[in-house]
Amino acid sequence: MSIFGLTPTIGPERGKTFEADCMTTIRLHVVVGILRDDQGRIFITLRDESKHKGGLWEFPGGKVEQGEDSHEAIRRELREEISIEVVEIQHYMDIFHDYEDLNVYLEVFNVTKYHGRAEASEGQAQAWVSIDSVMRSDTEFRLPEANYPILQKLVSDAAHVDSD
Repeated sequence: MSIFGLTPTIGPERGKTFEADCMTTIRLHVVVGILRDDQGRIFITLRDESKHKGGLWEFPGGKVEQGEDSHEAIRRELREEISIEVVEIQHYMDIFHDYEDLNVYLEVFNVTKYHGRAEASEGQAQAWVSIDSVMRSDTEFRLPEANYPILQKLVSDAAHVDSD
């Protein structure tokens, strides 16, 4: 299923799709962490203007370094970027997206337990925001295109919880 022209890969097929895709396309492997507070808001930070998609907001995370697995990478990135120690995470979804100048593989994790207070440690702006406020067309919290399937899945998951 395509959302906003992007194809998220979820579930048991994700490994097969990733392996097949990697044979033909070079992708930057990025880990992404979703943090939610007790009000259901998500934590996002503002990308540095000098970086790819600079000036847009993003979920915290970053590149997987050589020799590092995804779990090590998300723990390191969240420690470096937002000063938390991850205790528990769950794989949430995979996203493959092709920008004009960069192909990315986002491996998204739901951070279910952590120590510390989420606080941007690289000098960037930060915000706890409702998913609805990010989804509005007139939002000040615009995210890179590859991040929108995450928001769509969060909305869908919330709708399923509300209907139970």
